[in-house]
Amino acid sequence: MRRPPPAPGRCVSGLLAVVLASAVATLGAAPPAAAHGTLAMSTPAAGSTVTEPLAAVELYFTERVADNAYFAVTAPGGGRVDHGWTHGSPAPLDKPVREYLLVDGKFEPCEYTTGFPAVVTLAHLPARGAVHGQLPVGGLGTASRCGAR
Repeated sequence: MRRPPPAPGRCVSGLLAVVLASAVATLGAAPPAAAHGTLAMSTPAAGSTVTEPLAAVELYFTERVADNAYFAVTAPGGGRVDHGWTHGSPAPLDKPVREYLLVDGKFEPCEYTTGFPAVVTLAHLPARGAVHGQLPVGGLGTASRCGAR
């Protein structure tokens, strides 16, 4: 059932009360020494206010996300609103990400300028009356390998 549009200048009630409280990406069952991409940016941006309904959240990592990765998008009350994810097309990062990687016993800088998105679709919006519009984005990230872009 469709809802009427919100009054002008007013946040969609409960809309993005969708809180990506933990863009918890369990990036596969890799061995302890393996490296994974770091969350570099998101759309909508971390901490932004959203005034229109969203169909998806895009999370950009410094490496392509493993096919068996897991993401959870939750509303403020803790209910899940995610409905699977797909790989998006790589895109330039708003700001390069610098990481220091251990190479031959010495930490070397590595700069990433391209983001590899995981597009998490939203199954439904939270109920009316929830917290409005804030979308904190966080993630579990570990060091990446420059050669694995």
